[in-house]
Amino acid sequence: ACPKIWRSMAIIADGRGVPCCADFYGEFPLGDTRERTILEIWNGPEMVELRRRMIARDLTGVLPCARGCDVLTPPPELYHFGIPQELIPESLLKLRRLMPRLGGA
Repeated sequence: ACPKIWRSMAIIADGRGVPCCADFYGEFPLGDTRERTILEIWNGPEMVELRRRMIARDLTGVLPCARGCDVLTPPPELYHFGIPQELIPESLLKLRRLMPRLGGA
């Protein structure tokens, strides 16, 4: 069972809330911050159902991470906070382009 869903969730770039920072592609969306507040998503029916199923250990077809958690037990090819290495250069380039708008150098 994953303890993260009682302590945190993540918001991915498109505004969707997901149960874990390892859900890069939004495979398990819990709600959209453009439509609901973070608190509404945190206490929403999707998260409540996920927690209920986690307690019951009923994970079949529920979470992509049921196949194995890259954050709790990262495979050797993942070393940058769970971000696949092939995405690092692209992510850094995007961040660099955003820096002037974010007030950075």
